[in-house]
Amino acid sequence: MARQKRMASESISVELTPERSSPARRRLLRAKNASSPLKPAPKLPPKRGRPKSAPKALKGAKKDKKLNNETGNNTAALVRAFSASSKANGVITEADIHAATTPAQVTALISSLVSTEQDVLFQQYREKAAEQEAKNSVTIADFALKLDEKQSTIDLLARQIQELQNQLAEAEERLDAVDENLMALTTPQRRTGRRSYELPIRRKPLDKKVHHSNVDDEFRTIAFTFDMLELLTGIRIVDYKVDQDNFLFDVKHSSTVSQRETETVTIEYQLSIQREFELCADVTYVPVFLECLSKRARDAEQEAKNKDAAMVKDHLPAYLQQSLTFPYSALLQFYTKLSKALNQSVRS
Repeated sequence: MARQKRMASESISVELTPERSSPARRRLLRAKNASSPLKPAPKLPPKRGRPKSAPKALKGAKKDKKLNNETGNNTAALVRAFSASSKANGVITEADIHAATTPAQVTALISSLVSTEQDVLFQQYREKAAEQEAKNSVTIADFALKLDEKQSTIDLLARQIQELQNQLAEAEERLDAVDENLMALTTPQRRTGRRSYELPIRRKPLDKKVHHSNVDDEFRTIAFTFDMLELLTGIRIVDYKVDQDNFLFDVKHSSTVSQRETETVTIEYQLSIQREFELCADVTYVPVFLECLSKRARDAEQEAKNKDAAMVKDHLPAYLQQSLTFPYSALLQFYTKLSKALNQSVRS
């Protein structure tokens, strides 16, 4: 049985082998001779004969490539030359930046950019500014020295002015004391001689003295004259009375330095002259305005009078703050003292 099986297999194998010229055999051969994709293609033997020449188009392309290479080389040479000239002028171009391929070259470019023409100009500016600052310091020092000298001169002049003012004040005080002594010495209690009365306004010769019977008419004339004097001196005769012994004048005296009427300071006092001119030609002063200070003001007018009286009192000499008798020849000095006190009250 075993032999029969082997024979059978042989017969089967023979039967499976295709014939040489059959289509199956040709397919089998093609399958055996097919090249594997994993294997390299077999090298073909070189062909015999002259190699075929390249087409004309390829030759023209080679020439263009060569020309482009020469143009690029020339351009690179020009760029290098321009870069060299730019570096000599301290200017870094874009080509220099692109040409820097190493850290050392980049560092060199940065170092060249650190010190540029602007830095040089800035350094020159700093030097000139420092020089100008030094000059300005010297000029300021000179001005300060001159200012100190002028200030010293001003201080010296101020001290001299103050000294002169003090001397003037002392002289005025001495003059006031002399006037006070003069008035005290010429009062009726200390005079023994007899004088006849001479009109201070309408002066007449000695042989034409006013008789006591004509005194009233003469004083009317003087009243008109006082109206004019009021405009010039600030003195107004408010009231005029005559009793058995005296002629009484109520006087309103105003300051003369005020620019506006509201700034005027006014006081009221009395002047009296004895009717017996041959016995005594003196004037008696009564400061009525000071008597009002001790009374309470009942209205705005009286309050204003009290205010003016208080202001003037601070500038009056002591002998004018009380009743006083003096010769009519000293009436001008009396007026000067009161006017000075009134004007000082306005200024203060």
